[in-house]
Amino acid sequence: MGNPYASLSLFPEADLVTAVEPSLKQKKAYFKKLENPHAFSSIFGEPSDDLWQAAARRNENSFAVVLEKELDEVLFQYKPFVARNEWAKLMDYKPMFLKQAGETSERAERVVNRLQKLKFSLSPGEKVEFNRAPSARIISELEKILD
Repeated sequence: MGNPYASLSLFPEADLVTAVEPSLKQKKAYFKKLENPHAFSSIFGEPSDDLWQAAARRNENSFAVVLEKELDEVLFQYKPFVARNEWAKLMDYKPMFLKQAGETSERAERVVNRLQKLKFSLSPGEKVEFNRAPSARIISELEKILD
């Protein structure tokens, strides 16, 4: 035929083998083998702003997860001391607290730190009806954390 690429036209496109994208591990091994720091962008691609935005969103979501986990731990610690009818009020307040605490990642981080330090205790001489703490006491402590 005289054309080195003529064999490509003999096969239908369905039979062509598609290129497989190498895994990250393979790319790292190839980059290490090249020993050329300037080849990074050609192997891994150019970093784009979309990646940074995705990382920021993932970071914000992780703060929300940590915030909810810390709040659950604090509430679980005091559940035995709250009356059943008062517990419902506390659970109704929980989503509002999480929404206010998670408005920004900085605020969420600050609230998480305060929750970690928080230890609810009754002030000396305070009496609790039926040895149960009212939910209003815990809610007021949580509101102090938000300020």
